[in-house]
Amino acid sequence: GAPAVEDGIVAFGGCDAQLRFVSVTGGIEQARVDAGAYIAASPVLAGGEAFACTYAGKLLCVDVAARRVTWEYASENGAAFFSSPAVDGERVVAGARDARVHCVNRKDGTRRWVFHTQGDVDSSPVLCGPYVVVGSNDGRVYVLDADTGLCAWQYEIGAAVSSSPAVTGGMIIVGADDGRVYAFGPLPR
Repeated sequence: GAPAVEDGIVAFGGCDAQLRFVSVTGGIEQARVDAGAYIAASPVLAGGEAFACTYAGKLLCVDVAARRVTWEYASENGAAFFSSPAVDGERVVAGARDARVHCVNRKDGTRRWVFHTQGDVDSSPVLCGPYVVVGSNDGRVYVLDADTGLCAWQYEIGAAVSSSPAVTGGMIIVGADDGRVYAFGPLPR
């Protein structure tokens, strides 16, 4: 995964199961936190917290200053998380290899909702206003209600959508495993 940057700190994970925090200016390690399993995707830094997903099926919230995990959430049956989480002021959303999109409360990691797809969700979700946009290996792009997890719209591409969507100007742009890039818009209201 790509590193995340906030307030002069770079965060990244790797195959050594460590979430590392280094300074932007000197590259000197400031802290590290044991994630319990390797981190396949990019973490997110937001407001002094780091959010990361692990191969052992955990979604973690780390207090960067305290250098400790403040909460963890487990996927169904310990299925691996291969997506990066999406974070806003209220929620954290991530896809897992249990064919589900998981949404938890940012404050304490308790489950808000789970949306079932028909394939693993390696695509990193995007939070945009009242919606979550995500792809699935079932060949579909989904637009979910961010509060309820109900499907507001979906489109069947037919090939796995393991890449992460980009959302701009009311458009959804996403690549699929058929080698094509798709654009949809505007978002439903």
